[in-house]
Amino acid sequence: MTEQLFHADETRWEVYEEIENKIGHRWSLWVTQSHSVIFFNLDPTRAASVPTEHFENISPNTLKAIVVCDRYSAYKKLANDSNAIILAFCWAHVCRDLLNVARGWHKHEEWAFEWVNDIKELYQLNNNRF
Repeated sequence: MTEQLFHADETRWEVYEEIENKIGHRWSLWVTQSHSVIFFNLDPTRAASVPTEHFENISPNTLKAIVVCDRYSAYKKLANDSNAIILAFCWAHVCRDLLNVARGWHKHEEWAFEWVNDIKELYQLNNNRF
């Protein structure tokens, strides 16, 4: 937990095991990736406590740790509760929202596609670094 860049995401994971006080079979698979580690955490909840507990021992040196993630409220709570973490929202999610705007509101289509093209350029510039 000494690195300063993490990618975080969670997804539904079906677990067919009866657990007392657990309704249904939906669990969450939480994934956190840094430069040197990929960490998987299978949890019966999608609660904000999961990423909070994962990052509770984060030790920022002089800079805060950056967590790249979607806009799920658990990550927002993580950043609000920690003075060591800042969030960087995933451009792919933003791009998806803009495409939905372009499809749903024709009068905003040009504006939305301008942003999509800007995001595409950001991805290309990032790829050119390597």
